[in-house]
Amino acid sequence: MDAKTIQMWQVGIASEVEIMHAELNYTGLSQHFHDVWSVGHIIEGECHFNSGGVDHIAPAGSIFIIPAYEVHACAAGKPVNYDVYYISEMYLKVHAPQILTATFASSQRVWVAPDCIEFFDVSKKLHDEAQIKLWLDKFSQYIDRPKRSLPDKEVFPLRRLIDERWQEPLCLKDIESATKYSRWQAIRLFKKQVGLTPNEYLRQLRVLQSRHLIRQGTPFRDIAAILYFSDQPHFTRSFKRLFGVTPGEFRRVLFRVAPQSPEEEDSDY
Repeated sequence: MDAKTIQMWQVGIASEVEIMHAELNYTGLSQHFHDVWSVGHIIEGECHFNSGGVDHIAPAGSIFIIPAYEVHACAAGKPVNYDVYYISEMYLKVHAPQILTATFASSQRVWVAPDCIEFFDVSKKLHDEAQIKLWLDKFSQYIDRPKRSLPDKEVFPLRRLIDERWQEPLCLKDIESATKYSRWQAIRLFKKQVGLTPNEYLRQLRVLQSRHLIRQGTPFRDIAAILYFSDQPHFTRSFKRLFGVTPGEFRRVLFRVAPQSPEEEDSDY
């Protein structure tokens, strides 16, 4: 059984906002992160997740927020239906900076805000930027404002190197040794700060970028080569580990095409 079933994925406002409607199955999702902020609503069921090293429970009717790049894992005793708006950090900085500030200043990731549930009506148009701004302003009222601003969290040098060079054919052994620490000490410190090994982090960064290439119609074999996966099956396995579905299933939902056989689903076209 797939970890989750994606029923809808749409993109709007110049790719600054994406929305997904999905069902999380009992197998859950292992540790992963997103390169954008996740603002979600639990429609049915109860989701247990660990984000940033803290355990949370999101019951039906609640709203959750997970910052970009914060590693989290999800579990569900029963299937969980939910919507998620994936919003770029730059968009939030411009239109709802208080959400960023308050979330970074607290470990809270789940809120009960009944008046804000309407935002997750999937019939709303993603391109209606005025409605999205209105909701962000409304939801900001539910978040406690921090009494003082926190200093920016220092980024581990190895992570900075990977963030800057993930598009290159990296040899992790070399860059792990490029810090002031020994290679193995650098790996341990990286995992302690980030929650993943450098190799896992790099692979997930590349998988996250692949969704944009899929949207552009790039064949899977070319995506695997562009993002330095060893081959197409390696890319497919990595994609499913992060998104819970295969690239073919994701493409089918994205472009709203009819289901295919498993063999056709993840072929190039």
